[in-house]
Amino acid sequence: MTYTKELISLTEVAKSLNKAPSTVWRWFRNGVKIRGQQIKLKAIQVGGNYFTNHDDLKQFLNDTNETSSKELRNETLKQTYLDNISCVLIDEIPELQMTKNTRDKISLAILTRIFETILRP
Repeated sequence: MTYTKELISLTEVAKSLNKAPSTVWRWFRNGVKIRGQQIKLKAIQVGGNYFTNHDDLKQFLNDTNETSSKELRNETLKQTYLDNISCVLIDEIPELQMTKNTRDKISLAILTRIFETILRP
């Protein structure tokens, strides 16, 4: 397994798929039994954390029919945009002094408005 592509932590996988971290860990450690075959999520350990890449994750999800790669791509993209908007709020407007929950709600509202504007006919 070569990891020349961007790594994604198992925790990030859990968040992007709306799964419990323990579920994703179990996919890596024990795998999922499909038609008598054990299918595992490929991952590597870097320091104390475990990472996979998007290709291996998509392959695992396709093999186990957990979700479509389009759903994964959309959720990952959405989370990336939310994180970026949240960072801008922190970096550019530090005097707002808001909690992470509030910042996430504002980020989601901004992202929703952007996509509504872009997708509006």
